[in-house]
Amino acid sequence: MEDFQAKQNAKTLIKQRFGIFNFVKKELLTTLLLTSVADASFHSRFRRRITLIIGSFFTSKN
Repeated sequence: MEDFQAKQNAKTLIKQRFGIFNFVKKELLTTLLLTSVADASFHSRFRRRITLIIGSFFTSKN
């Protein structure tokens, strides 16, 4: 019984780690995408604001 519980705990831990990794990857990709879009149309000051807003949105969502 303890062995089964240990395996379940390990699986849960692995899922949590990958969840965090995927979350960070998604956040980075979104920020890069928005930064490149903003580069084409906005001054760098606005681009920085947009990146900060998106970053705070993702971190508060978690």
